Amino acid sequence: MKNRLISLVVAIAMFLLALVGTVQADTLVVQSTEGWEIRIYPAELNGDGDYVIVSPNTEVNVLVRGKVEFDEGYNETISGNRSITIDWRITKFHGETICSGTMEKTVAELTPSFTVSSRTVTIPEETGQYNVYVTCEGREFQAGVITVFEPEPTPTPVPDVEWELVIHPAKWCEQKNWTEHIGDITIAPGTKFTVRVEGELKIGENYDPDISGKKRLQIRIKIVGERTGEVLYDGGYNKGVGGIFADYPQELSQTGAVTFPILSLPATYTTQEDQYTVRVTYEDESFIVGTMNVVGPTTSPTPTPTPPIPTPEAPNITAFAPFSPVNDSEGATRTFNITTDQRVNVSWLLNGTEVQTNESVIETFYTNISASVGIWNITAVATNENGTVKQTWIWTVSQVISTPSPTPSPSLIATLTPIPSPMPTPSPTPTPVPTLSPTPTPLGFEAIFTIAGLLAVAYLLRRRR
Repeated sequence: MKNRLISLVVAIAMFLLALVGTVQADTLVVQSTEGWEIRIYPAELNGDGDYVIVSPNTEVNVLVRGKVEFDEGYNETISGNRSITIDWRITKFHGETICSGTMEKTVAELTPSFTVSSRTVTIPEETGQYNVYVTCEGREFQAGVITVFEPEPTPTPVPDVEWELVIHPAKWCEQKNWTEHIGDITIAPGTKFTVRVEGELKIGENYDPDISGKKRLQIRIKIVGERTGEVLYDGGYNKGVGGIFADYPQELSQTGAVTFPILSLPATYTTQEDQYTVRVTYEDESFIVGTMNVVGPTTSPTPTPTPPIPTPEAPNITAFAPFSPVNDSEGATRTFNITTDQRVNVSWLLNGTEVQTNESVIETFYTNISASVGIWNITAVATNENGTVKQTWIWTVSQVISTPSPTPSPSLIATLTPIPSPMPTPSPTPTPVPTLSPTPTPLGFEAIFTIAGLLAVAYLLRRRR
């Protein structure tokens, strides 16, 4: 009953919005002193009026028309070359534009009746009011209103039961193109894949949160090779029924059931050729919800095309080295590296100039073996079909300053002679010091001969006396 009242209130609010939108939509008149006048009329939505109510993800035909009129003051030679620009757009109630366009013509090119816009627009699934705006010569008006409304369905409990559990077939995604496969998949050895198993829990008429809600769902899931016995996953899910319902209140109120993940296996791979089964065990009952055949490329069958899943997220850099900024001396060798979570093509840039490329890698290195003095910008740009990510280092290389070898100097410690402390002693009586005579040098032959001659002369002189 409460949900029906809410739906009624929302419907009344949307009706009032419709009235407001209809009143706001009016004819835009642009008059000129050059003898012409342009009129732009309210939009025709789905071939009807300027207001329409649709469900989410619905196509709406939007047609906006205009008219030009001339009076006796109009001169085509003078005024006909005047350029007229008319813009239109459709915006959400919070201002985001979902589509837009422009019509640009001269006054002479405008026929008496012209079309500003005629296209089919797919309205997003977000509920609320979408406005059609037209702008001409700086003047804007609201040409139409599109209200997206989805009545809230009444839950349909499962009759005569407390709750009901349904486990859906496994959903596989392979790395090749991340295309979703339901139930079964065939891949080559070494191919990365993910697998997801979901359960659907339906509320019953006899559900009692104090009794039925305390029942725990204990589910075991095992992924194992039937031939090799290789176990890729062996784990369990254990949660109360009431807790699962409480995690998804909006979905429960709309449909009387919730869908919840039992297993979300991250990307993994196996090199074994085998048939792997996803086996679910619940309350002593065991059954297979998916099969993965791993076979060589020569025998791998062509997979059945299925609708693509949403585009994966852009690659991320999960590790890098060294940390920035980096400092080195001239002539040093420096290695930079990054690791990503997807295969990417990497371009290494040195101050904006490409110096190395690596294709389809997870981890890559760039080594500079001749560091030159300066400040360098090292950038690794990683790109694949999902997007681009980059890592930048600031690398400062400093000049090596050579220091001259010092000249050895005598050690002070080795040459210093300790000075004894003076001791007080009585003054001694001076003692004459005999004069030292130098030790005579032995006479040579010539000296002895001369002395002998002198002695002989002295003897003769004395004898004469």
